[in-house]
Amino acid sequence: MIGVSVCRKFLLSAFLISAWQWLSSLAFASDAPAGKPQISIEKQYVVISVTVGPALQPFAALFADCLAEGKAWANEKNSDSAAEWRDNRQSFGGMQWSYNRDYTLRSVAGRHVSVVRRTHGSTAARIRISASTQFYGTMPHTNGSAFARVSPKRPTTVRS
Repeated sequence: MIGVSVCRKFLLSAFLISAWQWLSSLAFASDAPAGKPQISIEKQYVVISVTVGPALQPFAALFADCLAEGKAWANEKNSDSAAEWRDNRQSFGGMQWSYNRDYTLRSVAGRHVSVVRRTHGSTAARIRISASTQFYGTMPHTNGSAFARVSPKRPTTVRS
């Protein structure tokens, strides 16, 4: 009889934890970037936009870091598209290429912040969609706080 009671408590606690995680993911999923993008480039051959979600605004350094990364990405895509437009206009197939990048808040746990970066790109030849999660954590620093970026593709860097 004791084994059944322990099993019920375990199942109940597992259910409550999973329900809490599901409800919290719904709350943060509503943080889809709304309104106008912070960076928007529209040319005859390409449309590029970068949006940083409004829930990231309380984290000023993180917001600025995402915006700077998005600006560098947008400039790179713009120059690549301009070079392709100049060298090979047939690759556009009479259409504009489009690139979108969105940064949204995934979760906040103590001093750690998780951000989802979604990238969507479409050309005349193919459509690419990717999403990656980046973890940031505030760390003690002499000049205030810094954000440490952990990404599976590159080593951890600290930005202050």
